[in-house]
Amino acid sequence: MEQDKKLAFCEMWGSLFWFLADACWLFEWKIPLLVFALPAIALNLFVFRFIQKTWANICVTASMNAWVFMNILWAWGDLDASPQFIVWAKAFCVFGLLCLLFSPAKGYADAGNALGRYFRRFRIR
Repeated sequence: MEQDKKLAFCEMWGSLFWFLADACWLFEWKIPLLVFALPAIALNLFVFRFIQKTWANICVTASMNAWVFMNILWAWGDLDASPQFIVWAKAFCVFGLLCLLFSPAKGYADAGNALGRYFRRFRIR
């Protein structure tokens, strides 16, 4: 499988598992949340293997992964009434925002292209 197909595979399935984890949060299902969160995290981390290694791409992909971690930690903290998970979720939120803020450090055009390419949720097809 070529790089673009592997990237699309990881993003598609990672997003699907992420969505299912969010649905489990909505319905307050703790164990299924963990079951879906683990592949969501793993697949979204694998995206790093298949991106072009430019500053902007790395920053945007790190931001996307921070979003996954933030969301899952927030969900678990909410369902488990564990404030320490909410604190970690906030830390990942700040990290993700910083990654986006610094993504154009080596060129705004590259950062804009990276946002469009690697943040698939921003795409409409």
